[in-house]
Amino acid sequence: MRILNYFFNKRGQSKQAQMAFVDHIEELRWHIIRAILAILIASAYCFFNIEWIFTNIILGPTQNDFISYQYLNKLGALLHISALQLQDMSIQFQNTELSGQFMMSFSVSFMMGLILSFPFVFWELWKFIRPALKASELRYARGIVFWSSLLFFIGVLFAYYVIAPFTINFFANYQLSPQFKNIITITNYYDTMSDLIMGMGLVFELPVIVFMQLAGNQKIQIYQCFHHIINSIQRSCMLGTKPNQGIDRGLQIRFIPLNREIGGMNGPPVLAFGRPMGGDRAAFAQEPTGCAAC
Repeated sequence: MRILNYFFNKRGQSKQAQMAFVDHIEELRWHIIRAILAILIASAYCFFNIEWIFTNIILGPTQNDFISYQYLNKLGALLHISALQLQDMSIQFQNTELSGQFMMSFSVSFMMGLILSFPFVFWELWKFIRPALKASELRYARGIVFWSSLLFFIGVLFAYYVIAPFTINFFANYQLSPQFKNIITITNYYDTMSDLIMGMGLVFELPVIVFMQLAGNQKIQIYQCFHHIINSIQRSCMLGTKPNQGIDRGLQIRFIPLNREIGGMNGPPVLAFGRPMGGDRAAFAQEPTGCAAC
């Protein structure tokens, strides 16, 4: 509630946004609805073309004639770097659930729809946040939707054409013994691809956040609240998990004081990976959660 009050109070300071609390909630609701509709429309389009998308895009890096393998082999031969010349591979997939392929079509469609609709979703989020910023702060945020979308797509393409081929080729050709044969489930393969693609797309958004922190002497408080929101979510997730659940729970978000190191804002620290274990979890959960901006 403190976070919402901060956003709405900042928005209320704008001459174009003199609205009550309920009006802010209503406007936020419509921004969310439009963003979800955009994702659903893009996902529906992908669902009706799911067979082509899965065969030519999702399974693309498993083919020996994939474009990345061709260029990497040529580059390796030109530079005499054998590490770039990837070996041929043969991957067999299996489905272990009755409805596995059907549910996989929904998962792939949603991921592709989210990627395609990212510029519109980010634009809807920005339209709601923009009235909370001052004119001096907006000067540094000019073109943020374009640059954020561009960096996201660059990250997605980098993961698909560079990171994924190396990852898949390495694990497909790795063998402990010739007696073992790799038969990979489609769920495991898709999870690997989605983690690489979506993860790298979000990683490429970091330059935008760093720039907003370092731009001039302006301390854009909206990002302090973003860090505070994620910090609160992380604490809630950590309190809901057992200390002995290891990496099978996935990477948890851990905050480090990077802002202070780079001379940015004096707000909550930004993201890194890792999580406290055992007794550190309780101590971490008892740390203060407030921020000066909120």
